[in-house]
Amino acid sequence: MHFLALADFGGVTCVGSLFGYAMLQGLVYCSDVTFSWIMGVGVCCCWYVSTGTCALLYPNNLNMTHNMCVAFVIPSLYIAYSLIVRWKASSFEASTITQKLQAQIFTQASIICFFNVTTAAA
Repeated sequence: MHFLALADFGGVTCVGSLFGYAMLQGLVYCSDVTFSWIMGVGVCCCWYVSTGTCALLYPNNLNMTHNMCVAFVIPSLYIAYSLIVRWKASSFEASTITQKLQAQIFTQASIICFFNVTTAAA
């Protein structure tokens, strides 16, 4: 139980501080991809640790099993979907600035949706 509290406290403090810094700097995903990726991975890792710890504490809880399935199935399906779309989009030749801009917007929207789905699974 103490480990769960430490994981939650560390996750909220670390990710909350990083998110606050990013908002103060006016960062968006496209302006600093690495920093945004680190924040996203940090959120997912802390959430997975908390969920795994709860699952170990309460193994008969059906709701926790459902949450763990949602946490792994939905992001996996979304990653597969994104890879298929990327693979199909790579066969098209991006010859104009508009097509390149559309590809960037699609990528950014896909990443935002991925994080929304991952967060909603909590």
